Amino acid sequence: MMSAKINHQVREAQIQEFEAAIKDVSEPYVCIDCGWKGKKSQLGGWLGFVGAEAFCPACGHSEFLVSGKELDAMNREDEKCKLQHPLSCHSNS
Repeated sequence: MMSAKINHQVREAQIQEFEAAIKDVSEPYVCIDCGWKGKKSQLGGWLGFVGAEAFCPACGHSEFLVSGKELDAMNREDEKCKLQHPLSCHSNS
């Protein structure tokens, strides 16, 4: 009886791990250089290796890739800047 409970717990952990991996590769990304939009799974590079950098599949740049969350944060910061300092904001110069 105890092994059935342990097997169930192991299976639940595997399912949660799988769902987290699917969510990770489905995360939206944008290249702010060329405008490419897609999922993390579509990025170029060796994502499985530690320290390896992903790159945009359209233009090949890695330094211009941002996740959807990062892009949202950048847009919120830009809007905040425009509201607080409309004449001296970096985007208005």
